[in-house]
Amino acid sequence: MKEHRSEGLIVPPRRVAMDLKAKDSFRAIRELCELLEDDPEVSDIRALRSALIKREKVESTAVGGGVAVPHAHSEGVRSLIVCLGISKEGIEFYSTDGGPVHTVAMVCAPDRNFEDYLGCIGRLTKILGRKDIREALLKARDPEEVTEVLKLRKEGRCTA
Repeated sequence: MKEHRSEGLIVPPRRVAMDLKAKDSFRAIRELCELLEDDPEVSDIRALRSALIKREKVESTAVGGGVAVPHAHSEGVRSLIVCLGISKEGIEFYSTDGGPVHTVAMVCAPDRNFEDYLGCIGRLTKILGRKDIREALLKARDPEEVTEVLKLRKEGRCTA
């Protein structure tokens, strides 16, 4: 089953963390990687985690507005994967706007998958750039509701 589409984005509930405890970007990445430890699309969680942290050390993946999109290519994954984490308290991602991050969307792709990878990052940035989406995600009570917010967004029916 494909878990992303070119015109929309689906993040399955098993890849959503509702209450990230991390206080900084690197711990947030590690915490989201824990969601993938038994995922059939992940062949080497250590390689994946290392690639994500290495990429974050190059430059912060915070995009402003309380959103970060950590991302990396890794041979540790078999296909494009997206995880989403919510932090009500906020995470220090060293954002250029200086604010804490409340929504972390992590994108992982095999080394050979550049087009889907870049397209996915672009879609996530656009979707999470909307204040109504961010507010709805923060109000969500469980991973299923997060998935529903993103589905409604795809259909153009999301309001906070």
